[in-house]
Amino acid sequence: MHLIERLPRPAVEALKVYIDHIPIEHTITISVGDVNAKFLLTEKAEVEHFHWNLKTERPMLEDFVASLRPSDVVYDIGSNVGLYGCVSGPVVSEVKAIEPRAKNAARCARNLSRNHVDFGVAHRAFGSDEGTGKLVGDDRGDVVGAGQGSVELLEHDDPTVELDTSPGISVTTGDAFVAEDGSAPSVVKIDTEGAEMDVINGFTKTLRESVRVVYCEVHLDSQSATEIESSLVELGFSVEVLQERGETVFLKGVDN
Repeated sequence: MHLIERLPRPAVEALKVYIDHIPIEHTITISVGDVNAKFLLTEKAEVEHFHWNLKTERPMLEDFVASLRPSDVVYDIGSNVGLYGCVSGPVVSEVKAIEPRAKNAARCARNLSRNHVDFGVAHRAFGSDEGTGKLVGDDRGDVVGAGQGSVELLEHDDPTVELDTSPGISVTTGDAFVAEDGSAPSVVKIDTEGAEMDVINGFTKTLRESVRVVYCEVHLDSQSATEIESSLVELGFSVEVLQERGETVFLKGVDN
């Protein structure tokens, strides 16, 4: 019998977490269409999550890159560690990466820089209204690249705002961000782990007036793909299902 088999279950689970977080230095280069991009990964769990995303989102990723034009401004909403931002940066005129999780935002900024995509990362969330939010439904908050939680907008007098390590996450609407920043997107990717409808509801003016292609990852455990498709159709898009992955549907909307 191996030593690990003699350990009580809590000790085994703790050991697995420790192994997942052993620092490593792993650089991976990927190719999507004619674009090559490099990514720095520094934990075992991060490596596994990145490879899983790359494998299971390949059809959407390839369609995304093929749709890009040199004049495009890309908004990568829920950028995680920068996969979509890094592959679009060499092709388009500007990339805006939006990521609420601090560790992911830092890794995203580093990956963008490694690929000479020097547009910065907005450490905030997009929602249906402006205010302060917190991550909910994220049981892997300490793993870089996990990104399993969405951001929930808090009421002004909600006492749970102090539960996080920071006073909360800055939440804005996409339309307010565009008005403040001045660069309206022509291509948008939305992956906010269940808050996609909130993002769309706060982004209607820009989606209707400026965006020619929108990609949306819909998490069926908390969102309705039919509802999101209907909202995009009302905003002037023709919508198709690019792929399905378990409880996730990947939608593409093209401006009519």
